[in-house]
Amino acid sequence: MIFSIVALAAMIAPAPATKNPVFSWGKPGVTQQNFERSALECSRPVATADVSADPSAKAYVAGFEVLDRENNMPPMPVPQSDDPNLVRADRQVRLKRMYSPERKVDALQNELQSRVDACLKANGYVRFALSDDQRRALTRLKRGSDERRRYLYTLGADADIVARQRVMAKP
Repeated sequence: MIFSIVALAAMIAPAPATKNPVFSWGKPGVTQQNFERSALECSRPVATADVSADPSAKAYVAGFEVLDRENNMPPMPVPQSDDPNLVRADRQVRLKRMYSPERKVDALQNELQSRVDACLKANGYVRFALSDDQRRALTRLKRGSDERRRYLYTLGADADIVARQRVMAKP
């Protein structure tokens, strides 16, 4: 199955006028075949990357293992004046804050996404934000469907849309 630029690469987030804009990638005048080929060429290396040596991945695994061990340990003895459930909950919260596995996953996802973004840019693609109407239309289309891919391709190949809704790179 061929995936669109957005489905694999843009990690669509919800439009400029909304709190959570949705972004896509476009290249005015590109054929749908080349659009989909670029999506695969930029996404496949990232999707198949071995991240086992990545510091964020290692930190996530270490944190997960600590939290997993904590959940499987017998209850610790606590003074009678303390509620054992509160003591255990407090310890779990402290460990989760210390290891913050969700931040490690976010860091890894951001790194992988930046690789896809760099590839798309190198291939002449431009990031643009979907309007509220475009975002609403997109949410009605099933993820991975041919209709959704065609819709995103149509937006991304339209020179006026890409020019008007282009997202400028951060300085």
